[in-house]
Amino acid sequence: MRNGSNLAPASNALSKEPIPKSVARVLNASQTQQEWRSKKRKLETEGFSKVDGDGTRSQKRPKATQHEEEGAGKMKIQPGESLGHFNRRVEDSLRGTVKVALHASAAHARKAKKETEELKQPTKSKLQKSSEVNDSDPDSVPQASRTRPTEYTSSSTSAPRRLNDIVQAPPELKKLPRGAKTKDNAAVKMDAGKSHSLRDGVLSMAQKAMLEEERERAVRLYREMKKRDTGS
Repeated sequence: MRNGSNLAPASNALSKEPIPKSVARVLNASQTQQEWRSKKRKLETEGFSKVDGDGTRSQKRPKATQHEEEGAGKMKIQPGESLGHFNRRVEDSLRGTVKVALHASAAHARKAKKETEELKQPTKSKLQKSSEVNDSDPDSVPQASRTRPTEYTSSSTSAPRRLNDIVQAPPELKKLPRGAKTKDNAAVKMDAGKSHSLRDGVLSMAQKAMLEEERERAVRLYREMKKRDTGS
């Protein structure tokens, strides 16, 4: 390899390397566009042209294009025609087209509305069915369960209830609480078969008096305590 400042480019110089395809595509973009446009124009002209018997090409436009040109020629203002008359003529010529477009849009709107109603119809039927089921639920409850008395019956009274009311007497249990089991006949017979003395379960007069005094003392102490609490 030779070293120097004024030497010929080597065989592997960058100027001799091929241009990448992506760079070449960018550099030749304008030429590619021109070729594509000319090709497209040629295809369009060939589609509208027809070869005659003598080999000549006669340019013919489609009927729709000719009709549009005729309509455009009619829509031009005539010599000596006023602008108001020209506007009325344009409105008269377009009235049918506008009417057809309005009818088509109205029909499309009705169709869309009908489709939305059909989509909403199953939802409404489901809601109606669920409401019917909910309405029928209270009727399915037996009347006996409604009138069944509760465990703790409340007595109606006109006296006001306060937080610090003093109980005058202990509550009376008229029936067994929920879950309590009564003795069956076999257990009753076994208890009856056992020997009991005459004094079992019988309180003497002295015991009754002592219990009564103790009860009155407990009630008095309770009332005094409540009185002190309310007084303070």
